[in-house]
Formats: sequence, C-alpha cells, structure tokens
Amino acid sequence: MASARFGQPAGQQEAERLAAARLVVFGEIHEAPPCVQMQRRTAEAMLDAGDADSDQTLHVLLEHLNFEQQHLLDSYASESLTLQELVARYEQQGEGHDLFAYEPLLALARERPGRVVLHAGFIPRDFARIVMRESLDAAPRASSRRHAPRA
Repeated sequence: MASARFGQPAGQQEAERLAAARLVVFGEIHEAPPCVQMQRRTAEAMLDAGDADSDQTLHVLLEHLNFEQQHLLDSYASESLTLQELVARYEQQGEGHDLFAYEPLLALARERPGRVVLHAGFIPRDFARIVMRESLDAAPRASSRRHAPRA
C-alpha cells in the first residue's frame, strides 16, 4: 500500500485502515524491512481492531515455506524451536529466503498464542518446478508417485 506521503513506506495510519479488511494480501520485496514492518503493523492493527475480549484468530500465510514445512512453524510458535533452530532446519531443506528478516512477523505467534496462527503457504519447490517446466496437471501425478507405497 502506498502512503499519502509519496515514496514513503506505509505507516501506522495505513495499517489501521487495512485492519478493517477481512483479508489482506501483501505483495512484497522479499526480506525488505519496511515491508515486514508494515506486515507486522497491519497484523497488530487487525488483532487490536476487535474487542479486547475477542477470541478471533489471525491466520498469517507465509509463501516462504511450503506446506511440508508446516511442522517447523508449529514448533517455532509453540517455542519448541528457537528462531535460530527454525532457520537452520529451513535452510537444510534448500529454501532460499532469509527467515531472520521475518522475525517481527513470526514473533506474533509467540506473543499472542491462540490468536495468531502461522501457515506454510506454498507448494514444495520440486512441484513448483514441475508446474513451470511441464504443466499444472503434472504436479499431482508427481505427488502420487512420490507418496505411493513402496513394494
């Protein structure tokens, strides 16, 4: 979201306006601090927009992790993994994003347990490559082969 101050990152006022929305989608320059800060401010504003006693849940979908890595986010949110351990395990799986940059957003799940749920929101890279090289229909076939019982 562009702010009224042309060329400046969106700020708290913009975050509060976004808080009224049911769904907010950010397109970002990966790992850029102003983008991550805006995501954090918007998430906080969305959480604070309801009643103080609200039990509504904010779902944060992260395209930086694939759905097979959901257990990493769950372990981080439940404090079974530190941020350093999360990043190390993530990097072992060959992903290329700097998760340290997203700590302000990730930390919300720990700061507001039960109110913020982190979701890994991308398909595994090998399936994404298949879709890009072949077709959308090729990915389910590859998945079936990958998860088929071995004889």
